[in-house]
Amino acid sequence: MKFNKTTVTISVSQNAQKIFEDLEKMRPNHMSMSLFLAVIADDYIRTHGKNSKIIDFIGDDIKSSLPIFYAPIKNWVETVRELSPVEFTKLQERHWQLGNLINSEAGSRI
Repeated sequence: MKFNKTTVTISVSQNAQKIFEDLEKMRPNHMSMSLFLAVIADDYIRTHGKNSKIIDFIGDDIKSSLPIFYAPIKNWVETVRELSPVEFTKLQERHWQLGNLINSEAGSRI
């Protein structure tokens, strides 16, 4: 994408249209959509860095709206209660993996 112009145009597929409509509802009135998208992209980069790929969040087979790790616990409570049985199992497996990693690391730091 080249930014040597003041206007950049993108096409929005039917699948992406709903996402942009949801973003428009969240966008503060004083902020342009381009600045809002830049803020969202910056937040994603700072939050995820090299820890995940954007493709990891695409697909219907995984819950793509889990709170960030250090989000308030109330956000996690609400989300965990809404998970399907398959999503809950995936989260539980990841929890076990992280628990094992933390326990192993804690043992080596003592």
